[in-house]
Amino acid sequence: MAGYGDPRSKSTVPSNGPGDGGGMGTANGPGIGEGSGPGFGPGQSGNIGGGPKGPGGGGIGGGAGSNPDDPNRVYPPVEVTERARVLAKPEPQYTEDARRNQVTGSVVLRVVFSHTGEVTNIRAIHALPFGLTEKAIAAARQIRFRPATKDGRPVNVYMQLEYNFNLY
Repeated sequence: MAGYGDPRSKSTVPSNGPGDGGGMGTANGPGIGEGSGPGFGPGQSGNIGGGPKGPGGGGIGGGAGSNPDDPNRVYPPVEVTERARVLAKPEPQYTEDARRNQVTGSVVLRVVFSHTGEVTNIRAIHALPFGLTEKAIAAARQIRFRPATKDGRPVNVYMQLEYNFNLY
């Protein structure tokens, strides 16, 4: 069947891309994107991602999965031998706009305490307006800690931080 895009279309012009093999991409095969074969994207032989099709979990064509030897793996706190120990946690400052508008509440952040001693991958789970979320993120970046360990080596670990903003 020729590739006409929308099956309800009245078009009689195939919607193939500049590649060969009837696909909508730039390479060989019936796939979509720059890969070869029937897959999507840069993969080969039907793989969606880069590289050839194969099993996941660290195998051919797959991600690292839960590979304990991956130095960039991020562990949940329950999987580490020794939890990260916070040495200094600076408090964020109120912004003038937030004070003027009497904003109170909590900013909740999900972060990674990295094996190198840096706070990375900061994501706001619960934000506040008028620059308070940004102040909390800036304070989180200044946290000093001893990294978590697993089997005696420092590892990355997910953490949740909460900063409370109250007016007195």
